Amino acid sequence: MQEKKITVGVLGTGLAGQIHTRALQQIPGVRVKGASASSMQSASLFQSQFNLEVAYANWEQLLADDEITVVHNCLPNTLHLPVSKAAIECGKHVLSDKPLGISSQETQILLDMVCASNAIDGLSMNYRGLPMIQKAKTLIDGGALGDLLYVRGRYLQSYNLAPLKQAWKSDGSMIGSSYVTADLGYHWLDLLLYLTGEEVAQLQASFASLGHCPPNVENFSTVSLQTQTGATVQAMFSKISAGYQNGLMIEMAGSKGLLRWDQTKQEELVYQSAQGDIHTYLRGVGDNEAPDVQALPPQHHGGWVDGFVNVFDKYYAAVREGKPGKGYPTFADGHRINQIVDAMIESAKSHKNIVLG
Repeated sequence: MQEKKITVGVLGTGLAGQIHTRALQQIPGVRVKGASASSMQSASLFQSQFNLEVAYANWEQLLADDEITVVHNCLPNTLHLPVSKAAIECGKHVLSDKPLGISSQETQILLDMVCASNAIDGLSMNYRGLPMIQKAKTLIDGGALGDLLYVRGRYLQSYNLAPLKQAWKSDGSMIGSSYVTADLGYHWLDLLLYLTGEEVAQLQASFASLGHCPPNVENFSTVSLQTQTGATVQAMFSKISAGYQNGLMIEMAGSKGLLRWDQTKQEELVYQSAQGDIHTYLRGVGDNEAPDVQALPPQHHGGWVDGFVNVFDKYYAAVREGKPGKGYPTFADGHRINQIVDAMIESAKSHKNIVLG
């Protein structure tokens, strides 16, 4: 007997909703029934584009559909708390786009709700799903770095060098209290915590609003962190860096070696040992790839959407089991990142070092 498909609804038809839907339609056993938008016209266009069964004029209509068991919250940042909260109250499982909320106070509410319910929660930190990130995690867990000494990196884009386009990300009231840090920084901080297993002890941050920046938020930030084990972390996040469309890089150095991954060469991972040996791991060559995260055969190049597919696949395995699983980001992960973002906001405003509890 064929296993019943999991019925999913997508909240939001912007870029995040489009990417989530493309990824979901590649996962066996998952049926995307429909999506909601801010108008029936937008929802109907999305329905036609992705060959969905239903168009919902608003998120309330989608949540009222009892056939839908999982929702993907791809709405603007300020709607993540109220809509995810409503979905959990309706008995749905929820996978949220990032950020989980616009503050750690909001994310704590959602975390408490899922802990008190049967909802299986997930977060779309797609970079975790890329094969070379999984390879880096395997190497680090196996002791390749030794004791962590420092981490440096950046996530740079150039969107705010041009006049703002008409979209919710141009509206400060829909973004929340942080722009680039809660967007690009959110991804980078997730990789920092996930790959190293470290916790942040204290930090100092600086924010700037430059170029064509949405009102009341930052589009450039730097942060200096110290982990609980004493490692030093330096990172920069920017929407005003000419020549960078999606420049994510993370370098982690320890007593035994150094690992470097650059998103522009996402199928490569460079390892340098303390003895000076340099090895470049390539996706699909030998045993260089974690075998359980391949959305494509190793002889074919992967893409950005594959990270979503691999993360979502692990999440839906947990939904099928009916209990939280492993291998995918959760609301707890998002809450930790929101706590760091909140501390960065506080530090940038006060020009002081902030100690995290």
